[in-house]
This record gives sequence, structure tokens and C-alpha cells, in this order.
Amino acid sequence: MDIRPHLTGKCHFFAIALMREFNFRLLILTNRAEMYKRGVPATVHIYAVDEADNAYDVLGKHSASDIIDQWMFIDDESRCRPGHQYLNSEKLLKKFTSSSDMDFSRPLIPYTQADIDAALQIAKIRLPDLFNNTETTA
Repeated sequence: MDIRPHLTGKCHFFAIALMREFNFRLLILTNRAEMYKRGVPATVHIYAVDEADNAYDVLGKHSASDIIDQWMFIDDESRCRPGHQYLNSEKLLKKFTSSSDMDFSRPLIPYTQADIDAALQIAKIRLPDLFNNTETTA
């Protein structure tokens, strides 16, 4: 099982899979020093976040507030202007995703249902405690 794609440009596949499976929200870390043409900041990484403020990616479970604190600490006006956003809907992610009618310099790549299904299978292997937790899945 190769997890590298979910660390290098396809992290949103993994986060969306968890969002759909558990009704989580998304946490997007952005770099406001690099903007897309329509004023959308570059996406650095995306996590799925549960109600208890746990953030999940292919590497495991993290504290969302710790992730935000560490990311915001980087602030270097010339190279990186960290930002973050929570999204409660997959539809809101569309502005960060490329499509034929949007010309972004560094977009998230489009995804298919097959991409999300494959990411969900990896998530079940990488995060067994999440999928075995009856409180979360109920």
C-alpha cells in the first residue's frame, strides 16, 4: 500500500473519504503568499476533523488545534503566509479544485468516486481504531 500520493497532492482524496464516511468537516491549511488566479490561497494539506477536534490524514490522528498552531507559527511574509479554513461541505472544496473553466496555478486535482473509494480502503487500513469505534460510526 503506497500512501505517498496522500502526502503529495492527493490528501484531499483521503480527507473527503473520511468526510463522507463519518460526516467530518475538512480543515485546509493554506499558503496565502501563493494565490490562485481567483484569489484562492494555495492548499498545503487537508485533514478530516471530527467533533472532538481530532484531525485525520494518512499518517494518523492529530489534534486539529495543535496542527493549526504549528502551521500559523511559520509566518514568513516572503515565502509563506499560513492560513486555514474549516469546510463543512464537500461542495465548498470546489473552489480549491481545478476544473476546465478555472485556470489555477496550483490547484487540487479533480477526483472521481473511484479515487475516494480507494482512499477509503487505505483509511480502513491506516486508521483501524476510527473504523472500529462504534460511537463514531453509529
